[in-house]
Amino acid sequence: LVAEHASTAARQVMSDCRQMMQDCAGRGDLEGFLVADKMFDEVMEEACPNRFLTAALAPLQTHARRIWFASASPETMKGSVERHVKVMHAIEAADAEESAAAMSRLMEYLADT
Repeated sequence: LVAEHASTAARQVMSDCRQMMQDCAGRGDLEGFLVADKMFDEVMEEACPNRFLTAALAPLQTHARRIWFASASPETMKGSVERHVKVMHAIEAADAEESAAAMSRLMEYLADT
């Protein structure tokens, strides 16, 4: 939905977020990554036209972020960033099919780490 509905401004924020995540991965900055990840979640929420879906996911995102941070390492962060970047590139390209596939791969990775 976001790949199909994001505004030009939302896509630019996503690009900025992508760069922040990559910079954090390079420095091993887990806290900075979580700030960028929250920004990513917020731009996705704003761009998604399904408010029921975003309202249902919001508490889960917060809880999942806390759990992930408790066991995160620079290595797992780098894997997460790689997968986030693929999602963001697909959304920026308005490729709904690839963004859904990339998001599935990201969720699988996060569930396994």
